[in-house]
Amino acid sequence: FTVHPESSAMGKDKKAIADGANPPGTGFMNKWMFSFMTPVVTKARKNQIDLDDCLLPNDQTAEVSYNRFAVHWNEAQKNAEDGKPNLRKVLVKAFGWELMMAGL
Repeated sequence: FTVHPESSAMGKDKKAIADGANPPGTGFMNKWMFSFMTPVVTKARKNQIDLDDCLLPNDQTAEVSYNRFAVHWNEAQKNAEDGKPNLRKVLVKAFGWELMMAGL
């Protein structure tokens, strides 16, 4: 079984890219969601990057996210009538806007 590049979808995509067309799947949302990578990729194309170049902003680290979650989780545990806090409600309270944006 042989696939000829010019007859496959991948071959057509490569030809379109070579001709300057946007490859499939590069719509507005795709570009917007990965725009945070542009500075890292630009730097990596010029020279080697360090781990510091790839780090998340301080407000997006695991420790900060955990602390945000823990505050709301502890509050929900104290206020739960049946002793079982609702994880979904806690996540919405802690990360509501971010969760909504991630779901777009």
